[in-house]
Amino acid sequence: MKEKGIVQTTSDGEAVVVITRHSACNKCDRDCGLSKNGHESEQMEVEVIDPIGTSPGDEVTVEMEANRLRFASFMLYLFPIMAMLLGYFIFSWLAGVADIASVEPVGIFGSALLFLLSWIIINRVDSYFAGDRSFKSRIVGRNSSPPRSSYRNYDFNHEQ
Repeated sequence: MKEKGIVQTTSDGEAVVVITRHSACNKCDRDCGLSKNGHESEQMEVEVIDPIGTSPGDEVTVEMEANRLRFASFMLYLFPIMAMLLGYFIFSWLAGVADIASVEPVGIFGSALLFLLSWIIINRVDSYFAGDRSFKSRIVGRNSSPPRSSYRNYDFNHEQ
């Protein structure tokens, strides 16, 4: 996945890049029900690897490896749902084997339990990969200088 952004700060081979995320309607000039809050855009800061030595204010292209992005998406979106379904079916089966009259509440409990367990696993996986530089996005190219309007909505001097 490639995105364009503006370098805010650099240090020791890494950079903070401001990427502007746009809504699906940002290219549309119509006033319709889909764009209730207008054609908004949101800016986010991303820490990236800077192998080309950029400086603040440079417009760059940032890329994250597709396989890493797929793995992260799977862990965040599909894994918890799969854990919930698995928990429901396993606990419902166990309730049937144990001859419990009310199978459904046990299945719901199992679903909630495995959902909670999935988030604990996701937290552990996140901690494990936190220091892995292969999961960080990297700058793959420097683009032309951005127009001054790119800086309009962003305060580079804010404190976090």
